[in-house]
Amino acid sequence: MATMTRRGSKRWQIQFQDLQGRRRSITLRCAYDAARDFKARLEKLLEHRRVGSALPPALAQWAAALDVTVRQKLAALDLVPAPENTSQGMTLGQWLKRWFASRSDLRGSTLTAYGHTRRDLLRFFGPDRPLGSITRGDAQDFHRWLKTCPRGRRKKPLAEATANRRLGAARTIFHAAVDHELIPRNPFAGIAATVRGNPKRMRFIDRETIQRVIDACPDAQWRLLVALARYGGLRIPSEAVVLTRQDVDLERGILRVKAPKTEHHPRHKERMVPLFPELRPFVLDVLEAMPPGETHLVWRYKHLAEDYEQEGFHTANLRTQFAKIIRRAGVEPWPKLWQNLRSSRETELAEHFPAHVVCYWIGNSEPVAREHYLQIHDEHFHRAAQQPTGPLSPGSAAPLRCCGAAEGPGIGQNRAEVAQDAGGPMSALFHDLPQPSQSQGLTGWALQDSNL
Repeated sequence: MATMTRRGSKRWQIQFQDLQGRRRSITLRCAYDAARDFKARLEKLLEHRRVGSALPPALAQWAAALDVTVRQKLAALDLVPAPENTSQGMTLGQWLKRWFASRSDLRGSTLTAYGHTRRDLLRFFGPDRPLGSITRGDAQDFHRWLKTCPRGRRKKPLAEATANRRLGAARTIFHAAVDHELIPRNPFAGIAATVRGNPKRMRFIDRETIQRVIDACPDAQWRLLVALARYGGLRIPSEAVVLTRQDVDLERGILRVKAPKTEHHPRHKERMVPLFPELRPFVLDVLEAMPPGETHLVWRYKHLAEDYEQEGFHTANLRTQFAKIIRRAGVEPWPKLWQNLRSSRETELAEHFPAHVVCYWIGNSEPVAREHYLQIHDEHFHRAAQQPTGPLSPGSAAPLRCCGAAEGPGIGQNRAEVAQDAGGPMSALFHDLPQPSQSQGLTGWALQDSNL
C-alpha cells in the first residue's frame, strides 16, 4: 500500500515500498485529485511488477505519459521503461561535452577550473558511464577520491579546499542536468564542500621583507607588480596586466582597477583604489619608463590582457619568476605568494578604515575577507601587551570603574561633550541629540545607546 501525505500547497508525497522492500517516496506538485489518482495507479503498477505480469494497456499508456522527471524516478526503480532521449541514453562524456559547449560565458581561469573538474569526473567515472546511474554514494566516493588519490608530479592528493572547489563545480554541472530534466536529482547536492581558509598557509609579509624583495626585482615593471599586490591589494596577474595609463588619476590620487575575475557581476566589473603613498612612487617610475606610444603599465605582459578570454592568465607563469626574485632577495618563499601580499594589505587597511570600505578597495566581500584574508600577526600581540585598550586617562594605570562609581576624566562625558572637547567636526553630528542628566551617569547613556 502506498500512502499520501500533504507537504504544502499542491505538494504531495507518495510513499511506497519498491520491489526490494525498501521505503521510497516521490513528491508531486499537483492537485489533490491528481495525486490520489497517481497513488492508485502506482499501487497497481507495483502489483503487476511484483508478480511479473504484463501491464494492462491503459496502465502502460498512463506510465508512458508521465512527466519525464517522475518517469525517470520510476525507471530507476525498475517499475517502468526508461524514457527516451534522457540520461539513460546519455553518457557522462556526452553530457560534459554538451554542457561545456553551452557555457560560452566561461573564460580564462574559470574555464580552466571547470576543465580540471571535467578531467577528474571522466577519470573517476569513465566517459561511457550513464549519467542517470551516478548515485549520491558515487558522488561521496568521488569526493573522497579527490582528497586521497595521489596525482601530479609530487604524487600528492589535492588539498581539501581544492577538492571542495571541484566538488562544487561538479554539483553545478549536474544541477544543469537536473534543470534539463535529464536526471531526477543531483547526486552531488547536500554533500558538504565548504571552502575554508587554511591558516597554515597564511603569512603576514611585513614591509621590511617586501622592501628587500622589491629591491631584488629586475626592473620597474616587476617592482610595480609587487607593489600593486602588497600596497594596492590587486590580484596578480589579472588586475595588474590590464592597467593602462588612462586608469591612473594622479591629480585625484585614484587608480581605476578592472577586475576580470568578477566582471560578470555588474557591480564588480571595476573599482576605484586609492593611489596609496606607498604605491605612488612605483606608479610614477613606470610612467616615466614607458616607451613612446605604450599604454599598458606592465607592457611586458600586455599580451595576457589581450588574450585572457581564450587563454586565461595561467600562462603567465609569474609565480615561478616571483619565487626566484624572492630567493634572490635572501628570503624563503612563503605559501600563496601573491594572495598573501593581498591578505597582508587588507589586514593593514582593516585597522584604519571601515570593513565595507576596505573590502571595496580589495575587491572581495566581508565573509571572504574574514575567512581567507584577514590575519592575526605578531604586531597585534605586541601592541596588546604594551598598550592599554580601555579608556584610561593619560598616565593612569587604574582599572575601569563600574557604573555608578565616581567617574574619572573622559568616562563620565557623553559623546557630544567628547566631540566638543576635541573641537572636531564630529561635534555637529551630536548637536541635536538629547543630553543625559547628571543623575543618569554612564548607565543612562548605555540605555539610551541601545535605543538609538
